[in-house]
Amino acid sequence: SLIKRDMLVTVTGDFVSDKPLVGAVEYIATEAEFTPKNIESKESKQEMVYEVHISIVDPSGAIKPGMYLDADFGVNANEK
Repeated sequence: SLIKRDMLVTVTGDFVSDKPLVGAVEYIATEAEFTPKNIESKESKQEMVYEVHISIVDPSGAIKPGMYLDADFGVNANEK
C-alpha cells in the first residue's frame, strides 16, 4: 500500500556497479499474484505479491531484458 504510481525508485544490480540507476513506477497490478498453498500461512496473507512495472533511465544501455535488479522504493514496511 506504500508503493504509488510515478514514485521514484533506485535500481541497482551486480552488473551495474558504477552507480544506482533511477526509475519510476509505471504500473501496479490490481490483484495479487498467485501464492502457492505450501508457503501461505495466516501471517503471510498480509504479504501478498503484486506485479510492479518500473521505467528505468539507462543512458549507458547496460540493462538488458532478463537481467535481475534490486529496486529500492525508499519505504519501510513498518511505516504506515
